[in-house]
Amino acid sequence: VGLDAGHWAPNWQVARTTKCRYLAERLRTLAAAASAAERPTATAQQHLPFKAIVFSQFWMHVELVARCLAEEAVRAAVVTDHMKPSARFAALARFTDDPAVEVLVMDKAGSVGLDLSFASAVFLMEPLADPALEQQVVS
Repeated sequence: VGLDAGHWAPNWQVARTTKCRYLAERLRTLAAAASAAERPTATAQQHLPFKAIVFSQFWMHVELVARCLAEEAVRAAVVTDHMKPSARFAALARFTDDPAVEVLVMDKAGSVGLDLSFASAVFLMEPLADPALEQQVVS
């Protein structure tokens, strides 16, 4: 972080990292595959849209990933510990209700008490120090 072509970049927060570019590419690939497969729900006339969760322990990393996804034209909702509860609720509603918002980028604020089992994929942006938290996020 902070390096751009081997040189220090004082505006490192706007640098597009390989990890973020790969994440955006992978999300697009999975969304395209899900769209082609049209996963049926219990009712034959409805289909579940592709939804993915991107988790980071660090709020700054959440912000960087969200910014990168926006630059890559991947629509995402963001939930962090630093948000007011009403803003968190609104972001979660966008993620669950809007089929065009395919990604939820979150920190530990979104890892407790939510049923996000409808998500098709989960990405952990770094190894988690707490195995119980990792299990909860992935479950």
